[in-house]
Amino acid sequence: MTHRLDEFNRQRLRLKGNRDVHHFKYSSTILLVIMLVGMIFFQLHIRIYNSIFGPFHFNLIDFAQHVNAYQNNYSYVSLLGRKEYVQLELGENMFLDPISKYAIIKQYFDRITRNYHIATYKRIRKPSIYVKLPTASQSRYHTRLPFHFKSYTIRTLQCIVRSLPSNSADTYQTWVEKSEYVRYIDDQYTKNSTEFNEAVLTKCGVLIGYLYRPKGEIVFTASNQYQFATEDLALNMTHQYFSPYLYVILGLIFMWLFLKSLFYLMRYLSIRLRCDYLHKAGILSWPLKLLPSVAEELWLLNIDGSLFEQLIKLDEYLERSEHKYNNRLAIIENDEHYLFVVLLRISLDENIDADDKSSPFIICPVTDIHKITYYQGIYYGLDESLLPWPISANYVENYSTWLHDILMEISEVYRTRYQSRLQCEQSPTYSIQTETAVHGSRIRYRQRQSNVRSQENHLEQLIREEENFQLLQLERRDFYEIQYSQEKPASTRFIASFRQAQENSNRRVIINMDVEHVLCVICLNYLTTDQHYSQWPCSGNRPHLFHYKCMLDSLRTKNTCPLCRHEVEPAPAMLHQNIIQIIRRGFFLNVSHLSH
Repeated sequence: MTHRLDEFNRQRLRLKGNRDVHHFKYSSTILLVIMLVGMIFFQLHIRIYNSIFGPFHFNLIDFAQHVNAYQNNYSYVSLLGRKEYVQLELGENMFLDPISKYAIIKQYFDRITRNYHIATYKRIRKPSIYVKLPTASQSRYHTRLPFHFKSYTIRTLQCIVRSLPSNSADTYQTWVEKSEYVRYIDDQYTKNSTEFNEAVLTKCGVLIGYLYRPKGEIVFTASNQYQFATEDLALNMTHQYFSPYLYVILGLIFMWLFLKSLFYLMRYLSIRLRCDYLHKAGILSWPLKLLPSVAEELWLLNIDGSLFEQLIKLDEYLERSEHKYNNRLAIIENDEHYLFVVLLRISLDENIDADDKSSPFIICPVTDIHKITYYQGIYYGLDESLLPWPISANYVENYSTWLHDILMEISEVYRTRYQSRLQCEQSPTYSIQTETAVHGSRIRYRQRQSNVRSQENHLEQLIREEENFQLLQLERRDFYEIQYSQEKPASTRFIASFRQAQENSNRRVIINMDVEHVLCVICLNYLTTDQHYSQWPCSGNRPHLFHYKCMLDSLRTKNTCPLCRHEVEPAPAMLHQNIIQIIRRGFFLNVSHLSH
């Protein structure tokens, strides 16, 4: 049994490993789908690449070559690593002046009324592209742009210094190092970024932004709407290339999915490695884990010591037992010479549930066994709790027959109880109370803190009594009568509730009712003083009253009121399996009578 428990623990770990594989596939699939959607529809890989490594610095000649490659190269390599976020060094006076003020291309926030001018498009001499510049109403116009002034030549830096207000060529006459230019420009840019952007950007050709195709943008000249061509390119300076907040959010999502997938993969590989290889060699093996349900089963054997000592003792009992069947069922005897039935719920070849916390084996004292049934299993205790057979229906008959025969041979308690039950069931006045009194089976103990299991709710006890009563009534009826009978008794729950209500109310006939001469139509006798009576739950104004015993017998026969046919909850239709069980049980009883 110790080996089986260890194998069960490893099987549960393997199942958890399989779950990790599913989680890994799920997380990896989501990650892959997000990446593909982002790459295909939003070009996130290009944006992330440019955000991390950009802006890329280009002078006039390099930028002309880059624009030509950007317009004509559609290879997969360029799509994976295309440079869009650029910092330009074009030189002085590289912008074309418009023919007239009416030829200036503008973009408006309100396209209908052409109010709120937000951007102006200017054209560069070489290469021939547009530059989208923000107006003074936009925050980008006043923002300190992220220029890398160290990348510019000294000639361009001198142009920047000369273009600043209150500066001249004399300002940098004594400067030798580029760092002096950069330090001065950074200082001036920080002091007044608006003045810097107005004076320097277009004059010196110092630009920063991202390349895009403006086809489809709604822009206007003074006279009409302007249409961009498909091959037109523009440098957008009105917006930040990629929001850092969006970058952080996407990065966190990516890292979460990636780390989650990696975690499940590593845990699965660790479990497989330890279960299939290291455990066999005794390296990094898991300690044997005993669930509380296992400890509860071992407690029944009344063995002193720790749980592991009790488990070893159970192995000894199983080893010396002479009554085993198919490695799934055994009868053992403890040191106090009490007999127990051990059922293995799951074999090593069957699939188990990783979330199943129940014990893989069940121990039942023979003194608690009430009866052994053909289909269901072993009923034990006064409450007739069920221990189902741990095998498929094809082999139930062998297990039930073997266990019954062995217990009849070695257990005097079981043999006496079985013979008493047969005699009791032959009596026409048999009831569940009589059966309980004859057998007097002990309740199977399941809790450590208590020596006796507390009784269940009284209503549930009454329901079980009515279920046994109806089953016994069916056993004494002909098969065809059961099959084609149109009358159905009330449900066991309704009858049990009826009995409980009567016990609580204890309704008796009073003198006024006796004077009214109320007739019980079931027994055709009048209700007399101090007799127990009940009322059928009819919807009429006049109550339908009967003797309590008469109404109880009527409910056990049919579910309709004897006066108005008002129906109560009927008993469910009998299953085909129960019919076969009843016939088979009757057959064995007849065979037993003949043998006697």
